[in-house]
Amino acid sequence: MAASTTPTATINTYFFHFKGLTAAPTSTDFAKAENVVNIKSYSDLGGEPNNLDATTLADDTQKSIKGVKKLEAVKMTANYTKGDSTKLAELEKLGEGEWWAIVMGVNAAGKPDGHDGIYYWQGGLSYYENGGEVDKVRETTIVVSTVTAPKLLPDAA
Repeated sequence: MAASTTPTATINTYFFHFKGLTAAPTSTDFAKAENVVNIKSYSDLGGEPNNLDATTLADDTQKSIKGVKKLEAVKMTANYTKGDSTKLAELEKLGEGEWWAIVMGVNAAGKPDGHDGIYYWQGGLSYYENGGEVDKVRETTIVVSTVTAPKLLPDAA
């Protein structure tokens, strides 16, 4: 399916893990990736740069330049199930060298294909079960560190 040319909704967005990769994924590696758990939300996939003051005594207006980009871990929320938590516990043991992705879009058969974008990054997964309250769904928070900054995976040539 071709990428959308108009804005899209967040429906059909998935959290994937690239199994067994030792280098950054390519579009052909997507066939080796698997959906981790279905997510309800995900955090920003990037951040603003620090604003560095470059004003001199000769300037009558403050000047600034772009510094290092701030980058937080990618956080996701999922509905809690015991099976998903068991799966997350196994993934947590893998450490910081794993490759992850937010996959946007499905094909005509409803299978995630990323035609609207696949953002990938390297990091380590951790998770915890959220507190509960009356008349609410149990939830899990998934946190994946950012050893590398999330990047848009190029389409296959």
